[in-house]
Amino acid sequence: MDKNEIETEDLRGNPMLWTIEHWVKVMGPCVGSDGDLLFEKRSGGTYAQRRILLRATLQLREAKEEWLEDGRLPGSEETGDCTGDYAYLTTGAHDACDGLANDSPRTRSGGRSAESREARTAIGEEKDSVGESTQPMEIEEPSEVLTEVPADVTAEPLKEGTDMDSVIPLLKYLDRKREKNVVSKEVKFYVEMVRNMTQLKRAVAMKREWDSATEMAREEAAILSTECATAKAALKEREAQLREKKIECEVLHLNLAKESGRCAELEETCGGLCVSNENGQKMKADLLTRLKKSREVYDDVVKKSERLITTRERREKQHDEELAKLDARRAAEVRIAEELWGKIAEPKTAEEDLRSKIAGKCEMEFRRAEELSASLAERV
Repeated sequence: MDKNEIETEDLRGNPMLWTIEHWVKVMGPCVGSDGDLLFEKRSGGTYAQRRILLRATLQLREAKEEWLEDGRLPGSEETGDCTGDYAYLTTGAHDACDGLANDSPRTRSGGRSAESREARTAIGEEKDSVGESTQPMEIEEPSEVLTEVPADVTAEPLKEGTDMDSVIPLLKYLDRKREKNVVSKEVKFYVEMVRNMTQLKRAVAMKREWDSATEMAREEAAILSTECATAKAALKEREAQLREKKIECEVLHLNLAKESGRCAELEETCGGLCVSNENGQKMKADLLTRLKKSREVYDDVVKKSERLITTRERREKQHDEELAKLDARRAAEVRIAEELWGKIAEPKTAEEDLRSKIAGKCEMEFRRAEELSASLAERV
């Protein structure tokens, strides 16, 4: 069961409606504790509510310490305050809600009363059961986050089970004082006015917080929308770049496949060239051996040609000499032939003259024979 739930009624949202029993059940474990007070966020509510709880706790501590020191309670009958101790605690709680309660302990002047001495005796008897533990009280649940609130006022810590008993006599005394003293209408009106003012301030603060939170949420939404649009544009650009890169990669893969085919062809060609180079080397060695042999043959041929040249020159000289002799012979023969043609021409001319004379005589004879044959024919 939650600390703030009293008889199935959750009063965490409006602590100003709490009674003494509520304060006892909620603040009882914190009375007399030392160090830092830890409240659950779920039970303490907002920061303002945690501040209210802290201030109310401090008021209860101050009232107890002041009563223990002076031997009386503030707001007793001797001070002439008609509201009594309960009105003082209620006003202090309201001041804590408005942020007007001071951190220093309150001191009021006044005499001692029989009721204050009775309450002091009752609480003094209960104080003997207080332990000496110095660890701060911590209220935690596994699923809730704890908020640490520093306590400016230190007091002796109470063991579990004894802190409630130390506050109950004080609160019973305050209940008796409330029954004896009649609270005036002005005080009730003041309490109601303070309560209404507190609720109004709380509502205004909550509305301001809500408006500021809404404005911040709208600004964050606008910022997030712009960032989202920018991110979408950047993402689209990135996607376009990635598509281009993908296309380039596909083209590069195709080129790589072509180049790999070309590389295979080049490797085959290179293998063939290596084989042909080896064959060429072999052919070169064969050609070198053949060249050596051909050089040897060439040298032999050159030597033979030189010998032939020398032989030809010698033969040419002999031929020239023979030609000279033949020319001389031919000239002599020509001279002899001319002389012979001269000698032969004379008989020919004489022969031609004889033939002409014989031809003339023959013609004359043929004419005579023809004349005789013609005459004979006429005669016949």
